[in-house]
Amino acid sequence: MAARRRSKRWWRRLVRQFDERCGAVTDSVFAAEVGVNVNTLRWWRCRFRREEPAPAEQTATTMQLVAVEVSGGESEAGRGMAAPQWIEAETTLGIRVRFAEGTGVGYMAELLRRLTVATNSIARGGAPC
Repeated sequence: MAARRRSKRWWRRLVRQFDERCGAVTDSVFAAEVGVNVNTLRWWRCRFRREEPAPAEQTATTMQLVAVEVSGGESEAGRGMAAPQWIEAETTLGIRVRFAEGTGVGYMAELLRRLTVATNSIARGGAPC
């Protein structure tokens, strides 16, 4: 039996449906439910991620930044020299990342977004792309 050809629009809608289930089902189970090959589903998900708008365009709508407290002081090794200042951020999944003071907010937001997406994908049994 020949494989049924589906449009890019059809795949985008299916990938959106899968992403909306947000960890409730693995990509393998979802693919079986809708009758598609799991590897094809994964391929389309990766393709659509690569086509997403640039991080600067996404950050304002997809990330919520919260206030953080920056702390630090003199280091024991070099009295009189200020220790590096750090900003620590944590994703909703508990991944904690430390950034040097002065790191761009856009960079921090994009890194945290990608960590969250990759962790969600792995938790659902899929492979990050």
